[in-house]
Amino acid sequence: MAAEEPLYNELHGWFSPTQFKLQNNRCIDSNKHLYYFNVENKVVEVTMVTNSKHHGTMFKDIRYIGKLKRFYKQVNM
Repeated sequence: MAAEEPLYNELHGWFSPTQFKLQNNRCIDSNKHLYYFNVENKVVEVTMVTNSKHHGTMFKDIRYIGKLKRFYKQVNM
């Protein structure tokens, strides 16, 4: 019997305070916070999602949040 395929593509979450500030300085209406469920079903905040463990950015303060399961919500504050 073949192994089952996952129901979602592999997603990896990242958070960078510098990236957060830059993204929200461009936004006129509000600060946008992005939340995802991780593989443990805990809600985590991210500034970026990739399909691999390589973020490809120049942000020195970026940190790996972990594997993600699915999008939860965006909150504008």
